[in-house]
Amino acid sequence: MAAQQSLIQAMGHSLTGTPFVPSLDRSPQANIESLVSAVGSGRAAARALGVAESTLRGWRRGVTPRRDPRVFVAAARGALSGDRYAAAYNGDVTIAIKGQIRVSRDVRDRTVYPGRNIPRQTMQGILRAWATGDDERAERLLYKAIDTNYQPLQFNTIAGVWFE
Repeated sequence: MAAQQSLIQAMGHSLTGTPFVPSLDRSPQANIESLVSAVGSGRAAARALGVAESTLRGWRRGVTPRRDPRVFVAAARGALSGDRYAAAYNGDVTIAIKGQIRVSRDVRDRTVYPGRNIPRQTMQGILRAWATGDDERAERLLYKAIDTNYQPLQFNTIAGVWFE
């Protein structure tokens, strides 16, 4: 994982287990390919999206979908994250963050465990925002949850995020 990534990008890598997390920054075709890879076939991907296989084949060949791009992001993220997302959503695991983190005036490499203090309902809201592709909202909610329930931190670089 790259050292220069956002907190939500790192969380996405952890939840999906993939180097390329489906997002609105990627093309609909790239997100569709992630979905196809996750579910195992074009037929299963078409079913997940509620479209005919021929429609999906057209999209994969480059036809511009008329659907909201968030539909592809949400479907691909859901298929890729599965059990990891469910465990985080249910509170079975909590978020941990490693990076160069500033606390007060002290900046150094740290591993922090804010998930231990973030209420489950708050984390569920963050995860729901992420699952639908609203990364800006998810990141804003996560920073607010950390500041409110853990302690105010400044993340200079994020080396990784995981759930334990």
